[in-house]
Amino acid sequence: MLQGLLDYLQGIGIFLVILFVIITSLVVGSRWIENRILKYLKPRARDLAIVLNISSLELLTTWGFVYISGWRFIDVLFMMSLMLLSVMWVSAVFKSSFDNYTRAEAKELPGVDAKQQVTVSRFTLTPAKSGTLLFGITGFITSFIMYMPYFINL
Repeated sequence: MLQGLLDYLQGIGIFLVILFVIITSLVVGSRWIENRILKYLKPRARDLAIVLNISSLELLTTWGFVYISGWRFIDVLFMMSLMLLSVMWVSAVFKSSFDNYTRAEAKELPGVDAKQQVTVSRFTLTPAKSGTLLFGITGFITSFIMYMPYFINL
């Protein structure tokens, strides 16, 4: 039993190291792209490049998961689309909620300027969110088209 636990912990350690390497390489790569390529582009072209790169990265992640798991691409595409859109929406709601909580709490602290108002949660569309939205909508439409014969023959 102890050997099974050690194998499990070793697997988690390897996963965390791989995750750290991926995140670090994405940060370094994004800084390199920002300094070498994106700063020379016009704002609209830069936004389009970000949208396409985010969508491509999400598609590459989906293919990687399909390769590792052996599941069908269309099933993973639907689940990734659902997951990414959910994470995007939930993070926007929680960020606004946390900001409002912090502002309300700051009004009670002595010596803090309490002129900030509590704001309504609004969804702002950034190029990164646009890329995720493009991937999510495309995934849902593709999944619907692929499974349409199943729904029609019910």
